[in-house]
Amino acid sequence: MTWYPGWDSLDSVRTWHTVFEISGIAFLALLVGAEIFAFQYGHRKDELTAIAETIAAANRQANADVAESRRKAETEALQFQLSEAEKRVAEAQRAAEDATKKASKVETQQADRRLSEEQKRTIGAAIFPHPGQKVRLDSLHGDSESYRYAQEFGEIFQAAKWEIAGGDVAQVTYTGGVPEGIEVMISAANGAAGIAPIGAGKLMMALISLGLIVEGHSDPSVQGDEVLVRVGRKPRP
Repeated sequence: MTWYPGWDSLDSVRTWHTVFEISGIAFLALLVGAEIFAFQYGHRKDELTAIAETIAAANRQANADVAESRRKAETEALQFQLSEAEKRVAEAQRAAEDATKKASKVETQQADRRLSEEQKRTIGAAIFPHPGQKVRLDSLHGDSESYRYAQEFGEIFQAAKWEIAGGDVAQVTYTGGVPEGIEVMISAANGAAGIAPIGAGKLMMALISLGLIVEGHSDPSVQGDEVLVRVGRKPRP
């Protein structure tokens, strides 16, 4: 039988036993350490993976936020441009409307006054039942528009068989201020008594209903049952 050196001694055996025992413990410690390292490595790997996913998610959210902010900014810019364009269109429309109104106003101011067919019928219906009324029909001297407008009243008076002083429209020069619009006057005596010739009263009522006069007046230059219709210059706006 072959014996390894020192195995024939109890002390040697004890020594080798101790060595093997220590080696086993050391090996076991290394094994445990390796397991712990492997566990910690695996746990750290999971943590790193989770951190990487969190960072990636944060980056994706940041990119999405940037894209959304850019989209909102572009949308707001487009809305602002559209709003400004609408304002400019509205301003242009208002300017065009104002220009049209001004042109219409100027045209109205420049146009001669004319009695509409409806106005003529209303005046005629009021005075036709009262022929023979004496009327003085005056216009503004040197104002052709006033004269032509007065002639239209003269045609109605003639059709109603009213007696026009002088047979036509008189052109009068006024020194106490130039009259505007239409004035209808009866004598001061009739005015003081609160009465008017029936034809004159009907004429006043018709003109008031048409908005051509506001009220009738009395004047000392009017005599008896005569009625004075004075056509002054075209009222200023």
